[in-house]
Amino acid sequence: MRLTESAVFMRLQFGRLGGTRKGDLQLVQTSADKTRLRLSKQLFESAEYDAITAADSKIRDWVKARALPADVGMIGAPLVPLAVLPVIEERLTKYMAERESLVADFLRVYQEERTRAQAELSDQFDPRDYPPEAEAATAFAFRWWYTALEVPEGLPPELAERERAALQERLADAEVQIRGALRESLAGLCAHLVDRLTPAEGGKKKRFFDSAIGNLVEFLELFGSRNVTGDADLATLANKARAIVENVSPDAIRRDAPMRDTVRAAMSEVAAAAGALAADMPRRKFNWDA
Repeated sequence: MRLTESAVFMRLQFGRLGGTRKGDLQLVQTSADKTRLRLSKQLFESAEYDAITAADSKIRDWVKARALPADVGMIGAPLVPLAVLPVIEERLTKYMAERESLVADFLRVYQEERTRAQAELSDQFDPRDYPPEAEAATAFAFRWWYTALEVPEGLPPELAERERAALQERLADAEVQIRGALRESLAGLCAHLVDRLTPAEGGKKKRFFDSAIGNLVEFLELFGSRNVTGDADLATLANKARAIVENVSPDAIRRDAPMRDTVRAAMSEVAAAAGALAADMPRRKFNWDA
């Protein structure tokens, strides 16, 4: 299946009332050359404001975990498999209500925060930084939408043909990225689990966190929808890994030494095989960060 038929780009927009502004250096007494200085001021010292920022970051990471690990030059637009759109729509719709509640919490202390800032910022306080509450509320808009990567209409024929060829090359490179990244992820997660199950020097048992299994289980749960390149070899290894950790809890791993040994031995084989698959991948052609 072509990548453009199995995934779409997604835009997430988290509006917030800006929490910092440029300060006035003319009010600062210093012998330094002020052209070499920058001054910023914090408009809010609010747990309620910070809660909105933290929640936005968490939901962005949640979407990213379900997106495809590919970069085709669409900065800030994760490539999302069509198969996970229903789950994403449900979660973001729920988050919209959660976020509205967080914004309401902040707006309840907004005037108090403004008054405190006026006292603490002193001559750096500017009332224009604090719009009326109704206007402040509109700054916290949250929305998302989907878009496709395609050649614009209306280009001259020769330019359109060039752009179509370039787009196909970028999409082919993206498929290499996706396949390679998924292979590396499975190899890394399996190897990490093996490491935590392998005794330290002297035979001492290592600390074992729930995430050692939890992160692998989450990857395996999402693998089917993210395997848009149809990587049959990796799918076989993912099924083996799933069978190994199925019905294995972190608590059981901590308590049951024979189970730890069994899981470690079986997962070592999967980690090695996944690592070999990852090493067999060609280098990606494009580097958009260069």
